[in-house]
Amino acid sequence: MRREASGPLRTVLDCVPCFVRQAVEALHCAGAAEAARREVLRQVLRGLAAEVDLDSSPPEIAQRVHRLVRRLTGDGDPYAELKTRANDIALAALPRLRGMVAAAPDGLAAAAGLAVENLTVGVFLIDAPVDTDASSTDFKTHLEMIEDLEGSVFSNLSSNTERFDSIRFLAFDETGPSLRQYDLIITF
Repeated sequence: MRREASGPLRTVLDCVPCFVRQAVEALHCAGAAEAARREVLRQVLRGLAAEVDLDSSPPEIAQRVHRLVRRLTGDGDPYAELKTRANDIALAALPRLRGMVAAAPDGLAAAAGLAVENLTVGVFLIDAPVDTDASSTDFKTHLEMIEDLEGSVFSNLSSNTERFDSIRFLAFDETGPSLRQYDLIITF
């Protein structure tokens, strides 16, 4: 993924393996037999090659891939069982978590803390120069919030890392492998 300096998120060739991985993952979740998974994957690959415009954003392409998997497998929600299990685990933990929030001196802070307890935060500024003043209170507050969450901020531009001590340099070609450690990626 790459964001133009002033434009939308762009699909790059390095995104394609991720689309294929998502298709394989959805096929496994759909519970299709190996032979069926192979055939559906062939059709997904053909669809990617023939129909997908790489000028579309990564979420648009991923949506097409998942729609194709659902249509070809006949499974309207390959992740239904996984979602049900995750919801069951969360619901089982809810009474204990409510008790923790109720017993805390600051319930709102406790609830927020529980919400992000297992969240790993990484901010990647890719080809995006930070154009705010180094003394900007808002930007410093955001950096401090990420540090409080034990998160990291990376940039592939040395100008950002030179201006802000808390921004670490990460070369563009190292970004993909670093992003793979995250379960949820929110682009903006």
